Order: sequence, then structure tokens, then C-alpha cells
Amino acid sequence: MLFCPNAMKKGPRRVKLVGTDALLVVSGTRDQRIAAIAQHQRSRVGRQQLLAAGIGDGAIKRMVATGALHPRHAGVYAVGHPGSVELGDETAALLACNERAVLSHWTALAMWSLLPIRRQHTVHVTILGQGHPHQPGITVHRTTRLDRKDIRMRHDLPVTSPARTLLDLAPQLTNRQLERALEEALATTATRRNQVAETVARMPGRAGASRLEALLDPRRPRSRTWNDGEERLLRLLRETGEPEPEANYRWRDFTFDFYWREFRLALELDGYP
Repeated sequence: MLFCPNAMKKGPRRVKLVGTDALLVVSGTRDQRIAAIAQHQRSRVGRQQLLAAGIGDGAIKRMVATGALHPRHAGVYAVGHPGSVELGDETAALLACNERAVLSHWTALAMWSLLPIRRQHTVHVTILGQGHPHQPGITVHRTTRLDRKDIRMRHDLPVTSPARTLLDLAPQLTNRQLERALEEALATTATRRNQVAETVARMPGRAGASRLEALLDPRRPRSRTWNDGEERLLRLLRETGEPEPEANYRWRDFTFDFYWREFRLALELDGYP
């Protein structure tokens, strides 16, 4: 939980925000102090933050009873209304965990937009070390190693880097899913080939690491497809056993859906619906 030791002091209070070491100075009425925290955290606040802002347990219980605060997890509340907001569940999950928690796995994959996947019903969080109680709606992954370079800020929330996310999910993704996620990460410059290679080398023996490492071969044809039609056609082309083309190959002012360099042959897919 987040905690600031000056909760009982008078005057302006300092509150630690989720995902950062910065301290937010809050003052004014009770509602103004709560609003100041909530506006930085998608209307989500933690009990320890409220205490740090000078709002006692009694006041918190009364606000829950009157509907001013809506419990999301143990010691985590939505301010004003219980409705969903973008990344509100992710923010609440981090508030429910300790300060060393970061969004990871399927949640990180979605935040980096590396695969077209449906929104998960649970928020995936990685925690360094042990000792976190189970909370509904949060899947906790524990690790003994989470280096600074494995963590990025995305939408003001701490999340595993694209390279670490790919390595974490490699055992759970199919070969094509892992390939697509890597291609998307490289094409959007979310990560670089050497960053992925360094992450794999830093944590040898991880399940799926060899598959991810093999995909880093610069001689492998690029296979980033842009729609379901291209994805289906690439699968059919691979099933023929013939030489594999590059997908969405740039040449001068043109982009070919598929291109075989050695044959100087381009293939366009039109009207696939």
C-alpha cells in the first residue's frame, strides 16, 4: 500500500501518487483534497493516500456509507461514482498492491497494443518478492528479478517494457501470436531488436525464450499484416512450402501487401471481405 508518514500533520499534506515517487501537495477542504488525488488517478484513491491527506478512518467509513466512495478492492475506492473509466481498473489494481507492483503480461500486452486481443476480465500485475494477498480481479505474478530497464511508464502507469512483456508471455502465446507481437513492437518502435535480445540474454532459461530469440533473426522475412485478410493469405502462402514473401513491403511510394525480392514479384490482396 502507498503511505506517507505525515498523515497527522496540520496544513498542506503530501501524498504519494501511484506509479511515481513524486509527492502531491493537497490542501483545502476534505473534498478538495480527495479531488486533488483523484484527478491524477482516474478517480481512484487508496486508503493510505486518504490517511496521508488527513482523512481519518471514520470519515472514510462515512463516505463509503453515503456513496461518496465506492470500494473497488480492499482499501481502494472509486470517487463519486462506481462506473468504469479508461484504465481505472488498472489504476485500482496498482493501488491495491505494493509500491513494487507493475502492470504486466496480458494487461501490458494490451497497453502496448501488440496484439488485437479482447479486454481481460482480470488485471495482471507483477510484484517483486512475496507476500501479497489475493484480491478478486487481480492476477498477481511474482518475480525475483525486475530491473529498472524492465519498467516503463505508459499512460502515467508503471508497466513492463515491451521486451519484458514479450518474454513473460512467450510460454502462453502461439508461435504466430509471438511473431505478430514482436513485429508490432518493432514496427511501432515500442522496442528495438537489441533491447529484446538483451532482455532474453539477461534472463536465460526462461520458458519460451528460445522461440523469441529465434524470431530476432534479421534474415527472417517481415510478416506484419494489417488486417484479417492479409493474415489469412499469409497463412495460406506459408502452407504451400514455397519461399515466404515479406508482408507490407515498402518500395518507393508504394507498399506491396506481399513481395518476393528474389523474384521481384508483388502480390496485392483486394476485396477480401
